[in-house]
Amino acid sequence: MRRGTPSAILFGTLVCTIRTSQKKSMRQLGSVIGCPAATISQTEKGQRALKEPKIAHWALALEVSEGDFRELWYSSQGFLLKKGKRVFYTEVGDLFIRITNLMDRLAPSSTYDIDLSDIKPEGPIVRTKSVKTNDLHEIISELTAQERNRVQGYVDAIIENRSL
Repeated sequence: MRRGTPSAILFGTLVCTIRTSQKKSMRQLGSVIGCPAATISQTEKGQRALKEPKIAHWALALEVSEGDFRELWYSSQGFLLKKGKRVFYTEVGDLFIRITNLMDRLAPSSTYDIDLSDIKPEGPIVRTKSVKTNDLHEIISELTAQERNRVQGYVDAIIENRSL
């Protein structure tokens, strides 16, 4: 999931619904996850995309089933898991029903809007330029703080995925 995409916006809206149904503030949720309230706000607005390695932390903080929360994350991107592989939903109606069923478990008695019209599979980011290992340190040192944090997030996710 990438920030600013329809998938990130949809998932963020659904996370906000779950959080508010529990009457938790952004600050309360952030303190359990270990991040500032601004991160929660950005995630709920789709300005920051929740990465898969963080799903368990968020599910625990929201006191919801990690499996359901992970499935909501995939479904928000238009995917379902079949035999451990991501498959794109072919029927929008099926996707709508799946998300609705998940939200009924994650945030019972809540109201929310689901707009699936812009949900399309997000392909991988394709690298268009190769960087020599010798130049990598210099390139990283020239990044802004925000860009360095983003790179660190990718590195953390790669390391965490290795341990799975």
